[in-house]
Amino acid sequence: MNTHTLGRSGITIGEIGLGCWAIGGPFWDRGGWMGYGDADDAESLRCLRRAVFAECFQFHNNSKFWAKKFAENVQRDADKIASLREAGWDVLVIWECELRDKENLEATLRTFFGTGRK
Repeated sequence: MNTHTLGRSGITIGEIGLGCWAIGGPFWDRGGWMGYGDADDAESLRCLRRAVFAECFQFHNNSKFWAKKFAENVQRDADKIASLREAGWDVLVIWECELRDKENLEATLRTFFGTGRK
């Protein structure tokens, strides 16, 4: 297996790494659920065991990258929504996780489209 030395530390690590951001499943942030959806703990453990078996000893979630990317995405979305509203559009954002609650989704759509009837 190829290895790399971390800076001038003398510590060597294998070149195989595993991004673990999605392993923990969804998490609550800024008033909503974030992440890649439900995570199966047993499947996550199988993945970690296979990674170790493949001599992977770098496990990371790259939290600095994702925090920056998330903040940029929030700002981008706010800018796009503001631009659309300035152009006279009504804007409704529905997150994928909001699709699970069909009754709430229906109520949201009826309110947005102005139809209270069934």
